[in-house]
Amino acid sequence: MMIPENLKPLMDKFSSELDQLPNDLIKGVYLYGSIALGSFEDERSDIDFVVVLNRPIQEDEVKTLEDVHENLRQHPYGNRFDGVYIKEENLGKSNYELDPYLYISDGNLEEGHWDINAVTWWIMKHHGITVKGTPVEELPLHLEWSDVQKAMRYNIEHYWKEKKLQQFLEDDWVLSCVETNARILCTMKKGEIIPKTKAMQEAKDWVSEDWYPVLDEALRIRFDNEEESLFSSTLMRAQTVVNFTDYIRSACEPYFAATK
Repeated sequence: MMIPENLKPLMDKFSSELDQLPNDLIKGVYLYGSIALGSFEDERSDIDFVVVLNRPIQEDEVKTLEDVHENLRQHPYGNRFDGVYIKEENLGKSNYELDPYLYISDGNLEEGHWDINAVTWWIMKHHGITVKGTPVEELPLHLEWSDVQKAMRYNIEHYWKEKKLQQFLEDDWVLSCVETNARILCTMKKGEIIPKTKAMQEAKDWVSEDWYPVLDEALRIRFDNEEESLFSSTLMRAQTVVNFTDYIRSACEPYFAATK
């Protein structure tokens, strides 16, 4: 997959801005997520990236990175950078195995833990785009499909199961939950990771018509549709989202059984 034409100037700027850092620091810069899967949406997709480091980053270099991303925010897509700065030895690991690291959220540099797991690494390994440095194919990304299954199983059996009904009163949480669970279902069924928007559309091939309204509602939110909600109340919608996650959890159980 290639970098979309409208993003190439920004990626060139990102690459040149990083040249301000010492030559021995960065092993490579890579794109994953919707760009790597060929589904970048101009109005709404994030720019997901991984910068692989050869060594720990120093305090003065952190300040340089802050300036780098401050400069990038001047670009129309600059606030959509989401990604991590991580040492090569930590490639393929999940957050529970990692000490805090630098990451970018909505264009801002933070330290802590970002949303990386086996899904991140699988997409990077099989679809990742090299912006600069060592080709992604040469990186030590050692993981199996079972690692993806385990990550998705944890996501659906713990992360979403533990969310409270009140959270799903908000549009953003409805979208995040429905698109993620739809992708988990499609991933288990198809044996490949597909974009979230595509998953919400294709999930209808595997769920009963009872769940079409919640999928269509999430798509309405995704595309900023000005039409009224398909649900008569936000509370009814929230309960349907909770029920949908229960349904997806049950539907995926046969695929997760082998990972226990």
